[in-house]
Amino acid sequence: MRGRHFEPEPAGSAVSSVSSDAPTPRSRLELAELRQAQQQLRESEARYRSIVESAFDAIITIDHRSLITEFNPAAEAIFGWKRNEVIGRDLVDTLIPARIRPGYRRRLERQSDFEGVPQPGVRLELPALRADGSELPVELTVSRVAGSAPPNFTAIIRDLTERVRAEIEARSLAEQLKASELQYRSLFVHNPQPMWVYDPQTLHFLAANEAAMAQYGYSQAEFMAMTVDALRPADERQAWRQALLSRPLHGPQRYSVRHSRKEGETVYVDSVSNDIVFEGRTARVVLALDITEQRRSVQALGESQRALAALMSNLPGMAYRCRNDPGWSIVFVSQGAYLLTGHRPEALMAGNVAYAGLIHPDDRDRVWDEVQQAIARDWPFELTYRISTAEGSQKWVWERGSAVRGRAGEVVAVEGFVSDITERRQAQEEVARLNSGLEERVRQRTAQLEAANAELEAFSYSIAHDLRSPLTSIDGFSHVLEQLAVQAVGDQGRHYLRRIRAGVRQMSDLTDAMLSLARLSRVKLRWEPVDLAAIARDIEANLRENEPQRVATVEIPDRLDAHGDPRLLTQVLANLLGNAWKFSAGKPQTFIRIGSAPGETGEPVYFVADQGAGFDMAHASRLFGAFHRVHGPAEFEGTGIGLALVQKIISRHAGRIWADARPGDGATFYFTLSSVPPA
Repeated sequence: MRGRHFEPEPAGSAVSSVSSDAPTPRSRLELAELRQAQQQLRESEARYRSIVESAFDAIITIDHRSLITEFNPAAEAIFGWKRNEVIGRDLVDTLIPARIRPGYRRRLERQSDFEGVPQPGVRLELPALRADGSELPVELTVSRVAGSAPPNFTAIIRDLTERVRAEIEARSLAEQLKASELQYRSLFVHNPQPMWVYDPQTLHFLAANEAAMAQYGYSQAEFMAMTVDALRPADERQAWRQALLSRPLHGPQRYSVRHSRKEGETVYVDSVSNDIVFEGRTARVVLALDITEQRRSVQALGESQRALAALMSNLPGMAYRCRNDPGWSIVFVSQGAYLLTGHRPEALMAGNVAYAGLIHPDDRDRVWDEVQQAIARDWPFELTYRISTAEGSQKWVWERGSAVRGRAGEVVAVEGFVSDITERRQAQEEVARLNSGLEERVRQRTAQLEAANAELEAFSYSIAHDLRSPLTSIDGFSHVLEQLAVQAVGDQGRHYLRRIRAGVRQMSDLTDAMLSLARLSRVKLRWEPVDLAAIARDIEANLRENEPQRVATVEIPDRLDAHGDPRLLTQVLANLLGNAWKFSAGKPQTFIRIGSAPGETGEPVYFVADQGAGFDMAHASRLFGAFHRVHGPAEFEGTGIGLALVQKIISRHAGRIWADARPGDGATFYFTLSSVPPA
């Protein structure tokens, strides 16, 4: 780097032996060459020094031991070391952070292995160490000095701090741009309120968001082909357009206007606009808030307030707000206060008349205590008490109210309504007086009715029992007569005798049914768990035994739990299953289903359903009456007493029974049973 190296001439040479005042021709030539070489060296050294001293990059020279031999001013400025402080120090230990020194030192060693062969510079980006211990990013280029032995190296170091800072700033700007784009999309594109951008010079739309398209019914393409005045109602467009063109809006503006949707509907909007730069041009952005419903709500509120004022003026009572103090200091009271108390509302609100003073002395403390208890529980309260009017009369009033609380939950007032119940109270007292006498009369009539019912039941039982003896005689004598006079009476006579015996048997069945009805009223209920499914299976077996040829399917669940009298509930199922079996006889196949389902209140509802003859629901009201039949005797035999028995048994079990049917399409009978013994 510092020029050629010249060795001194040995003693006795021509150059050294020539005197300065008598040089030989040869010595003069060599001296001239030497001086020329020295001059070139000085010039080369000067050029090198000029470059090194004026370079913007740090230039550091190191020898084969990595010791610093040159440290230019730029290096001093970058690293904070003075030249004389670092000359002779190890480059790696001085300028390279400790964590990467081993790797860097190995690179220098590899450069030293190529003796006499110039190597291209090794360029690295790595952190370097300042004199104060701080780090900075640098670009380091290390080159071996050609021809140096042992090898020397030149390190050119460029401070990358500004470049790194610029890169960081560029990344930051890119992130900000991305965030700005996201913010733009969030604030404009995806804003739930309609927004658009327009050119204030031409009034043409430049952009419109999705909410604007949804609000006004135009597509993006339609918006781009329109001017902003197209959003105004037809009768306002021209004037508004002229106003905007003659006096364009500047700066933030807010105004309420009417807009027109594509389909022609007019809406009210609050618009906020401001100047922006959009795609390199001056523009205005507008946000339009639909306040149509708000205006309607305000109008409705005004109407409601007027209606409320009219209502309160005409209410037969007193609406109030008062403080929660023992005097019940009135803050507001409606005009009804005058009719209720005889005092003007103004007098009550001014405190000239204390409402607490109007409450009857015997009720005053109770009213205070009950209100405070309700407030403590945060409940509304209802009170009945007496007040004295301005005329001195006494009235009974009913009051309902609640506490009004502030933001912190504190009680700031009490409000409610007080109405006059004097007439109702007097009526209640009269009713109570009448009821006290009525209850005694009801007890007397009930006892008389129970006695009459018992006597009637005994009479019915006696008649039914007494009829059995003559019926038995008639049946017996008719049978004997039929046998004795079988030839004498002929076919017609025998027909009449059979008719007589059939009538007797029917009358006997009716008598048995009457006895069963009569006995039901006297039978004491047994109350125990009952499996209705087990009872139904026994009844099914009896029915199949009597008609083994019947093709029948009877669906019965494994269990059907209930509570009641097993004997009576067996009679219920026997009648219902028997009817289902009987009224299915005309069908090719009998299908009967027994089960239960939850009722409206969750109680079990039992049912017996068939697909038999059914009946017209017009007869349903008389279905459970004694001796009532929905099918004639020629269709199906029976006494017409079975469903009456079923209803009476169900009633004794505090249940109810009803039916649903269609002619020719079967019938379903539903019934419920109490889960506890009836009183």
